Amino acid sequence: AWLNPTGTNPVDVYLPLKNGGRSPARNVSGVITETGYDEPPHTRIAAVTIAAGDMVNARLLAPGVRYWSGAEGKLEYTDLVGGSYKTPFTINKDPSGEWEVRVGGTIHTAPQ
Repeated sequence: AWLNPTGTNPVDVYLPLKNGGRSPARNVSGVITETGYDEPPHTRIAAVTIAAGDMVNARLLAPGVRYWSGAEGKLEYTDLVGGSYKTPFTINKDPSGEWEVRVGGTIHTAPQ
């Protein structure tokens, strides 16, 4: 399944991720946080490695996301030489009612 906020079981939803880089993205994992709560629920994105140019359906771990609109997330991953990356994103509905994922600027930390 693709990102499907209307699904009945929040952990049966997959988040499509694409590696737009020139080398593998290793240990790609992250978290999605639902907004609008005093203590917002967090859902982890299971770790996966993505080959250059490939796309995978990343699995969400329990509890799963119940309310996608306004959810915020962050992906973290490494490259082959040990550099690390953090990429924020948000999920909302656009004016036509379609789900939209907006990706923020990626922060790269060079290997030590």
